[in-house]
Amino acid sequence: MVLIKKVFLLLIFLFVLVFTYADTEKIGIIATVNGVPITLGDVLNITAKQEARLPLLYKGEELTKQLHKMRLDALNALIDRKLVYMSFKEHGFHLPREYVEENLDNLLEKFNVESRQELQKILSSEGMSYSEFKQRAYETAAVDALIYSNSYRDIYITPKQVFEYYKRNKNEFTTPESFQLSIITLKTKGVHAQELDPLSKYLNKILKGKGSEAFKEAVTLYSDGPNLKQGGEIGWVPVDDLRKAFHSVLEGAKKGKVYGPIKTEEAYYFIRIDNVKQKRIETYMDAKKDIRKKLTQKSQQKGYKEYMDGLKKGAVIKYYI
Repeated sequence: MVLIKKVFLLLIFLFVLVFTYADTEKIGIIATVNGVPITLGDVLNITAKQEARLPLLYKGEELTKQLHKMRLDALNALIDRKLVYMSFKEHGFHLPREYVEENLDNLLEKFNVESRQELQKILSSEGMSYSEFKQRAYETAAVDALIYSNSYRDIYITPKQVFEYYKRNKNEFTTPESFQLSIITLKTKGVHAQELDPLSKYLNKILKGKGSEAFKEAVTLYSDGPNLKQGGEIGWVPVDDLRKAFHSVLEGAKKGKVYGPIKTEEAYYFIRIDNVKQKRIETYMDAKKDIRKKLTQKSQQKGYKEYMDGLKKGAVIKYYI
């Protein structure tokens, strides 16, 4: 139950962060949309978990390039959503209160939060008021509704289109072996720079053979990396995408095991294998639902681009990066 509520709390902030203007951590304004600022803090709220996995996949200039691309993509997504909500207000649109309340009730039920009072306690512990959350939830629902009405309607994918896509792209339906990872990062130029070797020996001693709670505690106490509140979790990573330094250690790794220290120029890493997915080739019958979804999304993206291009024609967007 505690874990479910932590996940729900994380979802709350993902759900509303695109409208965080005044109280988001200010780490410099990097863009404005019709005078409304977007800060680096706004972007980092979106990218933190994804950024944590990048050092496992890239290094040097390529790491910097991928990091910049990820942040720029997140920034552009924030710009889009702000433009849509501005359009919503300019046209004087309103969502029925019942619509927003019903969506909120469904969210609470899904994550086993039993009452609005319990939600208020969760929000209060993180410095957010219930009325503020409801307003941001309203704004998020308004943006989603307007995007749908302008971009996503009247899309039908035929069975023939689905089958032809499968025949042309069979390699796409091979799922590679993947690891779900949590990570402790000890940067070579970080707070533990003078004690990397003894600290690594200590962590090696207390983590090997221990469960996930011990690893999460060590993340909180020692890691220089992101996602401290989530126990260093960085999600799923295909094995073959790992950098050589990590692939050579983790190839054939077992679920529940901790590996490290893995020493690189930028940091020492301890990695826990939270879960493993074996390589799998999907049949057409297994894949057709996902193919239909993918083709639908492709059509939606085309409609979305046309809609956003129209909004941007009359907007003043400035970048400061």
